[in-house]
Amino acid sequence: MNLKLRKARINEEDARKVMLWRNNPETLEMFYDQTPKVWESFWVEYQEKYFVEPGSVPHFSMVDGHDVGFLRANEYGETNFPGRVFDIDVNVAPSERGKGLGAKIIKMYADQLLSSVADVIVAEVKKQNIGSIKSFLKAGFMEFDETVRKKYGKEFEINRYIYQR
Repeated sequence: MNLKLRKARINEEDARKVMLWRNNPETLEMFYDQTPKVWESFWVEYQEKYFVEPGSVPHFSMVDGHDVGFLRANEYGETNFPGRVFDIDVNVAPSERGKGLGAKIIKMYADQLLSSVADVIVAEVKKQNIGSIKSFLKAGFMEFDETVRKKYGKEFEINRYIYQR
């Protein structure tokens, strides 16, 4: 298996792929905002919000030349960790889940972030997202707390994980 990362592009092909994967019903369950995206507003969001963080351009993970996951990171200000702290979002393509790719993809992207812009990486994972929890732990993240997030009129129980040099 040849696993690598490629930078996401600001084009309709990449944006439509991200939106399609994000709108998968199982995926939506794991987001705070569980409203399916619609193309017109998502295209604007993708262009204006996904590429603003200096040094942490979103990436697709690829296996043998085809996209299998989407990863992005943003500066994270809710911890007392020293240095630059980023949170990481991962979306494995629905057709690629359950194949053991999650931990490999997460580790590859997290290591790239640590070597370029981040000192610490945080992941927030909903407690019921057992697949993601296993992937983050297998990738070398360590749980550092549990909390409740209030977003979009709902409360979500989450675990937070940390990865650092």
